[in-house]
Amino acid sequence: MKTKKKFIAILILMLLMLTNSGWGAEQYKGDTIRIKFDDFMIEVITSDLIKNPLKKARLAENATKIIDWLEPVNISEPELDELIYILISNADSKEKSNYENVIFENRKRTSKKMVFSDGKILEKDFGNYIIEIREPVYTIKYYLQAIQDLNKISAETFSEHIANAEKLIPAGRKKINGWMTTNKEGNFDTHFLEEVSPATLDMLILNAGVGAGVIKNQWVNDISFKVGLGFMNKGLQRNVYFAELKMYYDFSNASSDNLFSVNSFVTVGWEHNYSKILKNEKWFGVSLGYLVDRNTDFFNEKTWKFGIHKRINQTISVNPELYFNGFFNNIYPGVQIGITF
Repeated sequence: MKTKKKFIAILILMLLMLTNSGWGAEQYKGDTIRIKFDDFMIEVITSDLIKNPLKKARLAENATKIIDWLEPVNISEPELDELIYILISNADSKEKSNYENVIFENRKRTSKKMVFSDGKILEKDFGNYIIEIREPVYTIKYYLQAIQDLNKISAETFSEHIANAEKLIPAGRKKINGWMTTNKEGNFDTHFLEEVSPATLDMLILNAGVGAGVIKNQWVNDISFKVGLGFMNKGLQRNVYFAELKMYYDFSNASSDNLFSVNSFVTVGWEHNYSKILKNEKWFGVSLGYLVDRNTDFFNEKTWKFGIHKRINQTISVNPELYFNGFFNNIYPGVQIGITF
């Protein structure tokens, strides 16, 4: 028993260290292209830049519409340690005075986001203002030194720059994550990160979480540590295979001499994203777990559990579960709500 507890403690420590350190590779979903000019930068994200080319993103038209929307709004200049973020969840509204889908935020500048690749420093943010447009097919971000820079994007000559930039996207790539920067000659210097095939392993997933729920009509808390393999398909993460250690605390054995006794399950599972839209993922999954460390009488020996996973968002999930002994004996339900961090 002591050896088993030591093993679990070491596993938890390793997972925590990996979770905090992160995974060094640049992780992204779909295709992303950033086009940097002297006074502004534009980022376009879509599931497939071949099917959804830059010219269909209506970059100049959206800039003109934003200028009209913001005309009656008094936007102050940000402080030195701030930037102003404006989110427009749908830019297709024809009502210039409709601000129901617009969010304004003052954000602190916490750090400069950059990517280092082949000796180059590639910026992931820029300027004093970020205007983000979320549409079903595209997510567009305008990084501006000043709001007036939108006039440069809406100018007639800008569409020609975008057409020239689109010609520089390498043909035959399955996945695009790149930068284009204007040079002294008025052309673009380009840099594209190494392509990862959309049908192969794309990322290692490491996270920890806490949860609460009801099992046997009793309140139960849990702490979990998960490691998974995520696989991409056509620019979207579609499948995740994972193993999880989850420790349940049920309050049934709490006393002054024994405040914290847990029962631990090791679980393997699979989750699938049924959505084809980058910003609207729909994850469902199944898992099977076994009681590997029993310290209270809350669970019987040789307890199994079968679970269904539904992600509400990237942080919260709901997991209805069935617990049983042996070959589906003594079956009883449970439900847990988990928070991942």
